[in-house]
Amino acid sequence: MRKSGLDIRWPVGAYLIGGLLLAVALLPEFLSGSAPGFGPMQICAAAGAVCALVIGTFLLVRMDRAARRQQLSAAGARFGKGAAKWLLCVGSLAIVAAGAEGWARWRAKPPDDQRRWLELIKDLPESEQLAKDRGEWNNYKGLEYHDYYIYGMRPRKLPTSTFTSFFGDRPCPSSAPEESAEQRVWFFGGSTMMNLETTDERTIANHAIKLLNAAGIRAAGHNFGMGMFQSCLELAKFQEILRRVPERRRPTIVVFYDGFNDANSGYHFGAGRMQSDISGRLQMLVERHHWDMARVGVVEGLLAKSQFYQDHGRWLATERSAMAGVRNDASEANLDQSVAIYQANMDMVRGVCRQFQIRPVLALQPLVVTKRGRTSAEDELYESLAKNGFADFVEGFYARTRVVMADCPDFVDLSHLLDHDGRTDFYDLGHTGPYTGADIGKALGEAIVARLPADDSSGEN
Repeated sequence: MRKSGLDIRWPVGAYLIGGLLLAVALLPEFLSGSAPGFGPMQICAAAGAVCALVIGTFLLVRMDRAARRQQLSAAGARFGKGAAKWLLCVGSLAIVAAGAEGWARWRAKPPDDQRRWLELIKDLPESEQLAKDRGEWNNYKGLEYHDYYIYGMRPRKLPTSTFTSFFGDRPCPSSAPEESAEQRVWFFGGSTMMNLETTDERTIANHAIKLLNAAGIRAAGHNFGMGMFQSCLELAKFQEILRRVPERRRPTIVVFYDGFNDANSGYHFGAGRMQSDISGRLQMLVERHHWDMARVGVVEGLLAKSQFYQDHGRWLATERSAMAGVRNDASEANLDQSVAIYQANMDMVRGVCRQFQIRPVLALQPLVVTKRGRTSAEDELYESLAKNGFADFVEGFYARTRVVMADCPDFVDLSHLLDHDGRTDFYDLGHTGPYTGADIGKALGEAIVARLPADDSSGEN
């Protein structure tokens, strides 16, 4: 068979085209309008890839053997020279990057809130294990997607913290067995109810359940608190779980523990809005900003473990998805709207509870800005939060919330619960030390008991 005088670039080009088409076929989620599995577009791409690879092989075989060997040898030599130059360039950049990373790790120090929390837990018997289980600061690991309420914790079992497959709840160890419980209590809130600052036994939710059982009320608790959730997301999660569970597992009591994120998110991101790094990424997905999604994914995927990136380079990935959404809006209009949205959400909770015969307890949580008789450490923290009108906004949110919720029998104002207790309870706006949950949980438990009929509160059906 007569061999052709083809150039080696033709079969190489065919192979490159085939590889590109194969990549497109195997990544259908990047094709607009595609469904899971191979659709028509993916089938066409796969067929094109096979054709290109077959053509490349045919052209390679048709080449004269001596010419093929000579051109491959020449191409290899050119590649070797180019690779050496690129290796020198990449090596130089790697040395610079390693130096910058080493400098960043040498200069790194824990965030102020982490430092304050570590000081609060130092006398806790399980402090070392708790710090280990808490993991990297401000980095929620083990999250998974959920319809309607967006994300929750994956099941995990660590020495100091547990999350189950029951919609990611953090169980209350002091619960009575579910099948014999007279009261089933669901707790909702943000990270302050999630309570990663302490052990399972010392969470706010578990202390509330402990008080109920000590009062003769057989109670089982499920803690659905989730970091960064405010009342809008909590309501969505409550409704989703309620419609998914069988009637025998529905709660008899539901607690909404709020204030921190409704005020904090209202100021930073706007009334009723979630944290902007979450909403920004969702916006990229829904509006099909594929380049932005790819940029954020590549940058954060490659540099997530880099201290230099965390300290000095996060703008590369987060400028569009997070920082662009920060408003720091202390206006009267934004404050009024933040309070109105919280009130509307609580009205919706009460409406759902009436329909399903559930008793709601709507608690306004204590914060460092609401505490009277703060310690010197808390005073220093308060001063750091007073910049740009933030503390005034939060205090205004609380003052107006007390007014609009005053006639609601299900409302419980715990904002001054920790006044003059002589203890440093807070390490930031609302997160507490490992022991404070006992006081808050007791107050919540007493609020629950006070709202039960006399026969239930005595432990009788």
